[in-house]
Amino acid sequence: MNKVNIFLISILVLALIVLGITLIQQKKNSTNDMVKLITDEKILDKSFNFSKIVYDIVKRNKLTLANENNTIIITWQMYIPNIGGEFYWTSNYTKDKPIIRIGKSPHIYYNAKQNKLKIIAKYQHSTFDNHYPLIELSNINLQKWNTYTVIIQNYKIRIYINGKLQLSKQLDNGIDIDDYKTSNVMLGEVNNNLFGKIRNFNLHFKNLSHNKLSSLNL
Repeated sequence: MNKVNIFLISILVLALIVLGITLIQQKKNSTNDMVKLITDEKILDKSFNFSKIVYDIVKRNKLTLANENNTIIITWQMYIPNIGGEFYWTSNYTKDKPIIRIGKSPHIYYNAKQNKLKIIAKYQHSTFDNHYPLIELSNINLQKWNTYTVIIQNYKIRIYINGKLQLSKQLDNGIDIDDYKTSNVMLGEVNNNLFGKIRNFNLHFKNLSHNKLSSLNL
């Protein structure tokens, strides 16, 4: 084998090594774009409360997050029984029940009396009297586990349930998503929880491909 062939083979081997390292890093980054808040099933009794600084989770798990285009994707599974009224509720049946609150914005609630999922998010720029738009989704499925995906990106909010788009809302102003480095993320609220259970609660701070988004809703 002459020197030219040896040189070409060496270049090819080096190129394959670089390609392999790049693919491994891309795969690593693709799996590190998610913050897992809760994995196990949690009963939302009157004492349940979860409060964490997202950045602490990011540092502890050595994650690499990028807030791309002011985007956040919130996914979770939730079971709400159909108990027919307020008799079994341990808190005010008519009051909005916090599911997740990220700093000042966004917040997601459930109202049992209205059977509505509610999203309240802060506008980036707006007059004081129209600073927090309210987006509502009615007729939430009860008596079964459902997978919820809420996508907030700039001017648009989308809600999926079990992989199917239920609501898409184009707003007049961009949504302000609190900085994950300093924001306190809270699930539930002591003495004001909905009657039900949650599991697999995750946050994504980047836009996802259609295929990966679809996999979140299986």
